[in-house]
Amino acid sequence: MAKQSASTLNVPEKLRVLLACFVIPSALVLWVWVVLTSWTDLPEEFPTHWGPEGADAFGTAISFINGQSLAAAVAAGITAVVGIFNLNTGVWTSLARGLVSIGGGITAAISIGLYLHMLRSRGLSTLAAAELGASAGLLGAACGFLVLVVVTFLLLPKGRYPEAAEEAMPQ
Repeated sequence: MAKQSASTLNVPEKLRVLLACFVIPSALVLWVWVVLTSWTDLPEEFPTHWGPEGADAFGTAISFINGQSLAAAVAAGITAVVGIFNLNTGVWTSLARGLVSIGGGITAAISIGLYLHMLRSRGLSTLAAAELGASAGLLGAACGFLVLVVVTFLLLPKGRYPEAAEEAMPQ
């Protein structure tokens, strides 16, 4: 039986990496998109940007949902690529653990921020939604980021480094 290198992961650890880098971020993005696109009581015209004087850009709610969901999907995709690439190299480091955790956090920040922003706008007119501002979305982004960074960091295996070569150094 071959000896397992100190840097390789066993099967349960690999499954935890796949859960953290692919399943959780992808499922979150898909869930938020499905839920938000099913709501029929969002304002017809939706504030998409706020400046110093309040809302200064508007679009349809569905275009805002799709745009933000695409951004979250890109973050989830990058997170998956980083995690899967590191699994395929056979070396799982603390850097990989940190990058996957941060990528998951960014995905959650976009998704949860969007969800809370749209939830707060249900049943409102365009003017009322614009007057509310973006505070719910910003709070959701901050909380989503922190929660998923912590969850994925705790879920992922600790970093490991290859064992030093046993070769003697020439003197």
